[in-house]
Amino acid sequence: MSNGNIYANINEKKLGNIKSTTLKEAIAKEIAQKGAWFRIRKNLIPCKSCIYNSYCPPVSNFEYVLHKNNLCNIDINRETHEN
Repeated sequence: MSNGNIYANINEKKLGNIKSTTLKEAIAKEIAQKGAWFRIRKNLIPCKSCIYNSYCPPVSNFEYVLHKNNLCNIDINRETHEN
């Protein structure tokens, strides 16, 4: 940010400030907190039970703010073998 704050995602807690935090410290903090870098579809409900989760784009800011990870149109409850 223009004030020097470091974020992995603007919706998450800041990782530090560029004036007092090294890049190595900011990365270590993000990994330790398991923050935005770990918010991938294969780890999120309901996406982790969807067979298409690896084809979807990363979780968007809209999904984060709405607390709804599946803004897609795929019905994961539908049976996969239809006759």
